[in-house]
Amino acid sequence: MEKSIKPYAAYAGYLISGAVVGAALGALFAPKSGRDAREDLSYWVKDKAHRRRIQYRDMKRALASRSRTIRARAKELIGA
Repeated sequence: MEKSIKPYAAYAGYLISGAVVGAALGALFAPKSGRDAREDLSYWVKDKAHRRRIQYRDMKRALASRSRTIRARAKELIGA
C-alpha cells in the first residue's frame, strides 16, 4: 500500500507560508532601521567567519602536531 505524499506537501506549504509571514512581520515591527539591522548582521557574519577561520587554523595545527607525534611513536615501536 503506497502512502500519499499530498499531506506532506501541504505541511511543507504551510511551513513555507508561515516563514514568509513571520519574516514580513519581523521586518515590519523590527526595533532597528534596515540599515542598522544590515550593519549588525554584516558584523555578526564577519565575526563568525573570522572565528571559524581561527578555529580551522588551530584545528589544522593540532592535527598536524598529533600526526607528527603518532608517526614518531610508530617509528619508535617499529624500530625504524
